[in-house]
Amino acid sequence: MLIQGIDQTIEKEGHDRIEITLPGVQEQFTQAILAAGKPTSLVLINGGIVAIDKLKPVVPAIIETFYPGYWGGVAIADVIFGDYNPGGKLPVTYYAADFVTQSNFLDMSMTDSPGRTYRYYTGKPLWPFGWGLSYTTFNLNWTMTPQTVSLSNEFSEAVTYTVNVTNTGRRAGDEVVLAIYKPPSGPLLQQLFGFQRVHLEPNESVKVTFTMNYETVKLSDDVGNVVSVPGPYRVLFTNGVDQTKETSLVIKGTTRIIETYPFKKNK
Repeated sequence: MLIQGIDQTIEKEGHDRIEITLPGVQEQFTQAILAAGKPTSLVLINGGIVAIDKLKPVVPAIIETFYPGYWGGVAIADVIFGDYNPGGKLPVTYYAADFVTQSNFLDMSMTDSPGRTYRYYTGKPLWPFGWGLSYTTFNLNWTMTPQTVSLSNEFSEAVTYTVNVTNTGRRAGDEVVLAIYKPPSGPLLQQLFGFQRVHLEPNESVKVTFTMNYETVKLSDDVGNVVSVPGPYRVLFTNGVDQTKETSLVIKGTTRIIETYPFKKNK
């Protein structure tokens, strides 16, 4: 086990990093350890992300702990020695190291190229939002394959989707099913609208359900109003790694304001 990362001498409120790579000689040190040919797990301790572009292809296993707190050492040891089967998912997008040269960090816009977060980022991340492996494997399948559904944004109609989750491995473990929609156009690429975590024994299956209506797929317009925009939406249920089930939903009607932006600029 090799522990690398950053601490609050590198990043904290009022003390920003100018690079998102591992500081100092940590990357070179990791490469030297790997060159010894011993099985090595890399444990990352950090608040903001660390871009490990060169290490990703060569490290056998990577455990992201962020800042794990007082009992962090015990938790990490339980995972390293197999006493606990991890089931976490990344709550952030892991950008490559050159992201800091592509984005203007003095501009708070989320949508300016190449965009920021899983909602707007158009590049290829090191790891996407929602990624997370386990010591077992899971399979997602439709309980009943859904047809394309049309909902009016004038009425309280809804559609329910049911996904079957099966533990196909040899160990008990947790899986997280992420529910995401992708709008027909606009800067928003995708939006998480729900998630469910399930614990399954080997070969055990469980059904998870998600309900959608026109307010589930609400968007924001140019002035900040929350609006219902008609059109075709892609709906995905995924474990964030290798299992995705996709269907489509059509919102009918005209663009309508659901919530008015509460702050107005002074004229």
